[in-house]
Amino acid sequence: MSLLAIFSTMSVCAQSTARVVRMKDGDTYVLVDGSNAFTARLLKIDAPELKQKSGIEAYRFVNGTIAVKMVGYTGTSKDRYGRSLVSITINGLRLESLIIRTAGLGII
Repeated sequence: MSLLAIFSTMSVCAQSTARVVRMKDGDTYVLVDGSNAFTARLLKIDAPELKQKSGIEAYRFVNGTIAVKMVGYTGTSKDRYGRSLVSITINGLRLESLIIRTAGLGII
């Protein structure tokens, strides 16, 4: 099978952009895409909650990285709490990777 055939059968999710308007904790944020505000939860990572060990550090790291900035996001579905499950990029870098590699503040 040719590479073209393989790539043409792959599902591609288009990336959208939104502004981060509120941080709830290290892995949950409120994003605004146009006139649509929604709560987003990062995929594939669990950052500590604010009251847990390193929770404040995780919050501060992510806040300094994405707060009130435009980010790219790709959503997949919603969790049981109604949050959109997303992957976020900023300056071409995946936020999930930054949290793990730079700050060491999340669990995959």
